[in-house]
Amino acid sequence: MPRNYFTNDQHEELKKSKWVEKVTQANVQFTHEFKREFLKRYNEGVSPSNILLNLGIDPSLLGPLRIRKLTFRIREQSQRPEGFKRKENSSKGKKRKLTFESKEEETEYYKELSEQLKQENEFLKKIQALRRK
Repeated sequence: MPRNYFTNDQHEELKKSKWVEKVTQANVQFTHEFKREFLKRYNEGVSPSNILLNLGIDPSLLGPLRIRKLTFRIREQSQRPEGFKRKENSSKGKKRKLTFESKEEETEYYKELSEQLKQENEFLKKIQALRRK
C-alpha cells in the first residue's frame, strides 16, 4: 500500500493549528491537550470528523484512514498508565549510538562485551557437543 504524503499546502495548513505539535511529510503529531479534548468529545458521542471540524482541523486534510487510526490510537493511549506521553524507552527498536564519558569507560564496556561473547560461544559449543552424542 503506497504511503499517503501531505502536499505542501496541507503541511502548511496543519502546521498553523495550535493542536498540532509536529508535521512531517507523512505524519502529523497532535498535542496532549488535543488528544484529551478529542477523547472527551468522542466519549460524548461526537464523530471523529466533527471533532476535528469543531477543533479547527479540516478532516479532508487527514483523510478517512488517518482519522480512523488517530481515533484508535487516542483511545488506546488513554488506557495506558503513562497516558498520552511517550512510553519510557520507546526507541522503536532502533539501535542507539554508544557514547562514553571516558576511554576507560569504553575499554571496560568492550571488555565486558568480549567476556559475554566468549561465554556465549562456550555455551553454544557445549550445546553442539551434546547434540552430536
